[in-house]
Amino acid sequence: MYEERNATRAIMILTTIAAFTSLSGSLVRTLFSIYLDLAGFPATYIGLIAGGMIMIPLLFSLPAGMISDRYNRELILMIALMVMAPLMAAIALIKGIWIALIVFALGICASLYSQSIIALLAEVTQRSRRATAFGIYYAALNLSMTIGAFMSGLLVETIGYEMLFLLSSLFTLIAAIIAIIMLKTRCKQNGDSDTMRYQFRASAIYEVMRSSRRLRNLLLAILVHDFFVFMAVPFVALFAKKILGINEAEIGMLLGLQSIIGAFLQPLVGRIADRVGGEALLIVHVVSTGALYALYGMSRDIHDVLLIMILLGIAFSLDMPARRAMLSEVAPRHMLATVNGMADTLVGIGALFSPLLSGMLWDMGLARDIFIIGGLLNMGAVVFLLALMRSRSKDQVVLDREAKKSEMICQQ
Repeated sequence: MYEERNATRAIMILTTIAAFTSLSGSLVRTLFSIYLDLAGFPATYIGLIAGGMIMIPLLFSLPAGMISDRYNRELILMIALMVMAPLMAAIALIKGIWIALIVFALGICASLYSQSIIALLAEVTQRSRRATAFGIYYAALNLSMTIGAFMSGLLVETIGYEMLFLLSSLFTLIAAIIAIIMLKTRCKQNGDSDTMRYQFRASAIYEVMRSSRRLRNLLLAILVHDFFVFMAVPFVALFAKKILGINEAEIGMLLGLQSIIGAFLQPLVGRIADRVGGEALLIVHVVSTGALYALYGMSRDIHDVLLIMILLGIAFSLDMPARRAMLSEVAPRHMLATVNGMADTLVGIGALFSPLLSGMLWDMGLARDIFIIGGLLNMGAVVFLLALMRSRSKDQVVLDREAKKSEMICQQ
């Protein structure tokens, strides 16, 4: 475990890298569904491609996590960012269905990047302060997303979508340069990139899954929640423009407001999760998010959306610090990225068809039902979160014993 000063420095480095990367992604994602609509894509394709920016990184998270745990995490982080930068620029230069291939490649790189940086953050942080560290990390992400969301609408109206994507590429390149410069020392300390950290066997992953009832309940809760939430996410901006008549600049500001509220609240949420546990926070998050998305589907004008986005900012802040801290808590130290990646991949597989279902509903003229159905059915995740709370103390004893056994298997 790192000394406190070194840990704080590492957290700040990783948070800075994440902030620039999040800013880059926000510039592209915020109005991407509108860009695809202007490019002539049908609603079903819009759902698949825009949703793919979120879903593809999730689907590849397990192999990305295993690669991150097996090889040098810092070097993987740098390479992923260096590849993402030109891919962002390619969105501005390539037209037609080829955009889907760019989104696919970006998703693979994003999964390698995200699992590496999450594992590094968990690795340098004491367990008792892990949710707080993730709170700071996600606060920086949300603040960057806020800036990107505010900038996106204004930049589209002044310089157009193509220049927006090129600017996004520049911010990713800055993140890569920071990673190369500031993490160079850690790379040398941790060894060459071709040195394997652990020899994984399938039995190691199986043992962790089998031994941890908490992990199984947490995965099921996340799976149900994200499946129905991802019905709504790709169509939020398009719904605001097409159904409510809100322009791009206003949409960017509304989504930016949602992000900035979450940014300010997440460090506090992390501290609360470290003290009381994350289960209760996740229950409140699931219920409030579902209700607010259902209300979004019933909204009539920008004033309704403004109130909903403010409340969604509060609701969203309750999720990721608690989720990542709980996943890292049940993971053996040598499998931090693998367990987090496994969770993201299972969520991605489960939610793979969410944007497709949303696109079908949109084409049927049921745009409002996308949000109402997704929001209400998402609340089924509460059942598994309640089971998670009941299994906490009993499961931890078993988990500690099995985690030691799993680590011995991996190192044989």
